[in-house]
Amino acid sequence: MAQHPHDSICAISIRSQDDDDEGTGSGILINSQQGLILTHATLLQPFLSEDSKILKHLHSTGFVKGEDLRHISGADIIFPSNLFHLNGSEKLLKQRSPSALNSNLQVNSCFYDKFSGSVMCIFKCYSLQKVVHKLLSSDNWKFIDNISEDLKKNSKQKEESLYVLLPCFVLLKLQNWTPLETSLSAKDSASIVQGDMVEICATPFGTLNPDIFLNSRSRGIVSNMVGERNVLILTDARCIPGSEGGALFSCDIKQRYLVGIIIASLCWRTNEWIGLTLAASITEVLESLKGHYSKSASYNSLTNMQPYYGALNNELRLLPIINHVPLVSVGNTWGSGVILNAGPGLVLTCSHVLKGSNVEKVKLYLHCSQTPVDVDIVHQVPLSSHFDLGLLSMATEQSPEQRDKIAVLEVPDISEGDFVYVVGHAIFGKRYNMPPTVTAGNVSKVVTVNRVPVMIQTTCAVHAGASGGGVFDQKGRLVAVVVNNTKDTTSNASYPHINMCIPMKTIAPVINEYIETQDVYVLNKLVIKNKLVKRLWSLSQEASSATLSSKL
Repeated sequence: MAQHPHDSICAISIRSQDDDDEGTGSGILINSQQGLILTHATLLQPFLSEDSKILKHLHSTGFVKGEDLRHISGADIIFPSNLFHLNGSEKLLKQRSPSALNSNLQVNSCFYDKFSGSVMCIFKCYSLQKVVHKLLSSDNWKFIDNISEDLKKNSKQKEESLYVLLPCFVLLKLQNWTPLETSLSAKDSASIVQGDMVEICATPFGTLNPDIFLNSRSRGIVSNMVGERNVLILTDARCIPGSEGGALFSCDIKQRYLVGIIIASLCWRTNEWIGLTLAASITEVLESLKGHYSKSASYNSLTNMQPYYGALNNELRLLPIINHVPLVSVGNTWGSGVILNAGPGLVLTCSHVLKGSNVEKVKLYLHCSQTPVDVDIVHQVPLSSHFDLGLLSMATEQSPEQRDKIAVLEVPDISEGDFVYVVGHAIFGKRYNMPPTVTAGNVSKVVTVNRVPVMIQTTCAVHAGASGGGVFDQKGRLVAVVVNNTKDTTSNASYPHINMCIPMKTIAPVINEYIETQDVYVLNKLVIKNKLVKRLWSLSQEASSATLSSKL
């Protein structure tokens, strides 16, 4: 039976024997013949405390049978009705006219069907656990709904159990199941690349209100990948609690291929909200599941999903851009930079990234290289001035022949609403040897003074470490330099999707003049003394109702 891939995604609720506890989330039908559902172990957190025997057993063996979860009575699984009302027929649910809203239709028959199920097992994906322990240490990372003062005081046990469950998954079996001749197509996560378009299909708030939220969708891109065969996938596609266990599809205009399963919808790192969603490779998770079952002998085939080996259309391959965004290291701190095509070894960054450089060496780490490159500071705008810019040089003294070949920096126009990418070394430092993280969004605002662009705001997710990184258009052209995002000084929460950037259109003429003349004094023109510009960049109450900005 032909079906849309989203029809195999469901919402799940697990109940305790006494109905005092309930866990909810999303899930994926991985075997339509046997009625097997895969979800993330987050929905079991209400039943498992820090000293739970189940948690300890899971930690030591990586596998717990469903029959050992005696305090769980069962599960309710909700699917879109258009999958199961068909059940093999070629009929499709037809669009109705508004007059049909006056007919006496039952809600469930319109939107969803509910099934009962049981937990078969909880299991751990060891390759994911390695990445979690290395990259997402429990000291700095929290996977909770929010970080309110009340939660900070009372949720230590919840935080610890969620962290233990992060690399774990649950297999459920539907009861009274009628086999379906359907299957999802799964794409090996090892073949995805940064910038690939992805789509999340999951149910916000789980089974709380499926009439409204069942199988909602969210679009974004692959921001980064970590571990064996890209077992951990970071995406800027947004989702909220209840989406754990939902599907991450690799997609283009016409195709959807399952590539991951959501493991964390909200993340906090040292009290900073990370506006990225974490997913685990579906192929790695299923291989882990089969490995556990080969030890305990059960189903010969745990999934009837079909592998997909082709490539999806991706208008802009980001590798050339990624190679031009090195990590800028100053002592124990770091930021980002952009290597300008206009001159060999010329790197643009932020002045605040270089602070302390009078006593510390500045080094660059190029993509996938652990060997640093020493650089010289060509110019650094004083931290009390605007624009917040620094210029570095990797090159030795150039010959006249080399200088003649240097092209001027060409910058396209940028307008509000334009689609852009932000590339920078956000969140993770140089010790992880990771490529820069990529996020996508739109130019939300271009602020001008006397018709000159002085600030660009984007909706791309920007985090600590991205300062000095680049904002690129859909053709891969540099249009701005990232400076900061915004921060609420009352709650101390950052807003990664509101960030401020310096327009290249405004500063490129000065850089071009320096490239042509090699006169370092030309770069003093980057120091802007306009009081209005200063007020805008300071985000004072006169210039904006926003809270004070937070340097990255």
